[in-house]
Amino acid sequence: SDTDIFSDFSEIPVIKYHGDFLEKIFVTLIKHAVVNKIEGRRPALDIFTYYDDQQQCLLIKDNSQGQLLMPTHVWARQNNPDQHDDLALEFAGIKLQIEALNGSISVEGNSGIGTTVRIKFWSNTPLVSGSNHVVI
Repeated sequence: SDTDIFSDFSEIPVIKYHGDFLEKIFVTLIKHAVVNKIEGRRPALDIFTYYDDQQQCLLIKDNSQGQLLMPTHVWARQNNPDQHDDLALEFAGIKLQIEALNGSISVEGNSGIGTTVRIKFWSNTPLVSGSNHVVI
């Protein structure tokens, strides 16, 4: 699917965080925008970094259907999962990992307008030996 991705990493060109995990965040949220696109509308994302209270933050906003990526209904459908369920579970895993590293994540969905995800990374998160940070 053709997807427009606009980004601005000028405020924080280097996110000091686990590289593999940060990649998983990007892949999951980009997949969400494509899977939940509105029929007839080309998927688009705005991605940028910023500081809030001296903490590194990432904002990813899309023009999808505006669904909240919560797996509340997934547990009852274990015998017949679909792609939306997979994304909700991936997001739940991301949320747990971010919070386990003292970060925070918030999601806002507006039906027909899109989904906005704000992630605040804990600035003193230790990098695991062998891990790397991501230069954007």
